Amino acid sequence: MLVPGTILQSRYRIARQIGGGGMGVVYLAEDTRLSGRRCAVKETSPAALPPQDRAWATGAFRQEAQMLANLDHPGLTAVTDFFFEGGNWYLVMDFVVGETLGDRLDRSPNRRLPLREALGITRQLCTVLDYLHGQRPPVVFRDLKPGNVMLTPDGEVKLIDFGIARFFKPGRSRDTVNLGTPGYAAPEQYGGKGQTDPRSDIYSLGVLLHEMLTGYDPQSTPFNLPRPRSLVPTILPGVEQVILRATQSDPAARYQSIAQFRRALPQSGVRDVLRGWVPWVVAGAAVVAVVTALVLGLLLGQMVASGTASPTLPLPTVAGPTRAPLPTAVPTPVPTPTEQLGTITVQPGETLYQVCQRYCVGKWPSDSVDVDPELKTYAEKVARINEISWEIPVVNPGQVLKMPPCPK
Repeated sequence: MLVPGTILQSRYRIARQIGGGGMGVVYLAEDTRLSGRRCAVKETSPAALPPQDRAWATGAFRQEAQMLANLDHPGLTAVTDFFFEGGNWYLVMDFVVGETLGDRLDRSPNRRLPLREALGITRQLCTVLDYLHGQRPPVVFRDLKPGNVMLTPDGEVKLIDFGIARFFKPGRSRDTVNLGTPGYAAPEQYGGKGQTDPRSDIYSLGVLLHEMLTGYDPQSTPFNLPRPRSLVPTILPGVEQVILRATQSDPAARYQSIAQFRRALPQSGVRDVLRGWVPWVVAGAAVVAVVTALVLGLLLGQMVASGTASPTLPLPTVAGPTRAPLPTAVPTPVPTPTEQLGTITVQPGETLYQVCQRYCVGKWPSDSVDVDPELKTYAEKVARINEISWEIPVVNPGQVLKMPPCPK
C-alpha cells in the first residue's frame, strides 16, 4: 500500500486511498505536471495474489487499460496513463467527483430510492451499457453493483472499475475465469454454466433496480430474489414485471438486449404512479359523494316529516306527511352477447402479457410488453375473466386461462 506523498513516475503524488476491492486499490493523486489536476490511480499488486492467479490478474489489468483507452462515452471514466513500477501495475484515470450508488443507498430511508430517481439511474446505465454492448466485439461489464456506479453532483451516472469486464467471444461455450459479486452476478458467471454475454449485464441491472426500489440486499440470497411487491406493495406492477423478466436464471428468458429492457421501463415515474392511483381516487370520490347525498336526503326528509325544517331552506312542497322515497335501485346493465372464449396453458416463466402475446400470434411484437395500450387493455380483460387481481397479475405454470377473442 502506498503512503501519502509517494510520487509515481516522477509525476503522480499520492494523496490518500479512496477505494479498493478484489482487483486492486484506488488512490486519489495529484498530477504534478498539470497543476491542480486530480486523478484516480488504480494499483494492482501481483505479488499479493496466489502464484496461479498472478498471470491472469496481470493480463486482466492490461486488458482493462487497453479497453478503456479505446472507449469514449460520458458514462465511462477516461484513462490517461498506464505503467508498471515497483512490481505493481498502475492505471491513471480522471477523478470523478461524487458518491457511489452504495453510499447514496446507505443514506436513504430503508436504503430505498424514490421511483423517479431509481428509474433515472437505470436509464443512464442502460445508455452506457448499450454503448459497451455495441462494440465489436461486445464489451460485457460483468460486475454491475452499487459500489461500481458513481453519481456526480450534476446528476450524471458513470461506471467505474472495469477489472473483470471482458470481450464477448462468439463460439466459446464458457468463460475461462468465473468472477463477479455474488448476488449481483448472473448465474452463468459461476460454475461453468456458460459464457457471459450482454444478457449477463441485463440480469445485474435488474438486480440493481430491485435493490434501489426495495432496499433488499441481493447478496443475502443470491439467485433467489423475493418478488419486489412482496417487500414494497406500492411498487408499480409494470415495474415489477420488468425486474422479474430481467432477473430470470435462463438468459433466453430475459430481455435480449439493453434496448429492449429500456423500452419496457415506464416513461415517467411520477406520471405512472399517478396513473395507477387515479382510478382509485375517482372511485373513492364517487362513493363519498353518493353517501353524502343519501345522508343529506334522509336528514332533510326527517326534518320535513317532523315540521322542524328551517323556513329559509328551499324545500320542495309536499302533500301531507307522505313524501316520495329516495331512489335506491341501480339500473340493470344491458347484457352483452356471450363471447366465444378460447383457452391457453401458461408456460414456465411467462407473465400475463406474454401469455396474451402468444395467444394472439403476431398481434404485438415481443418487445411491446407493458408499452402497447391495446395489449394492456386486452390483458386486463383476460384478468377479469379469469378473476385474477390486476394489481398483482400472477399466473402460474400449467394454469389454463380463458381467453377472449383477440383484438382486430
